[in-house]
Amino acid sequence: MGGFQAKGLAFGGLVKLIYFLVGVLQFAAIMSAAHVWWGLGTIWSIVVAAILAYIPFVGTVAGILGAHSGWGWDWPASLLLFLWPYVLVLALALVGSSARSRS
Repeated sequence: MGGFQAKGLAFGGLVKLIYFLVGVLQFAAIMSAAHVWWGLGTIWSIVVAAILAYIPFVGTVAGILGAHSGWGWDWPASLLLFLWPYVLVLALALVGSSARSRS
């Protein structure tokens, strides 16, 4: 049982790290977009990004838009960058749900 718990803690740590890294990328993309869209300087772009980046749905959408317009990425790359964690969580939830229903 101790090994299972350790694996769970390691997986939980990995999820938190991925969430943080995606958040940092969202922050940077939103900062870039605030600069491009509204002509804000660095300080105000940081303020806007700090407000929006970690609001779950809003941060994701703003990050996608920021990667597209701020960084000049095409839509598929922008979507993939910020939506893959949600797809992964959905897939894991479905696998876990089907595994529980079988037992």
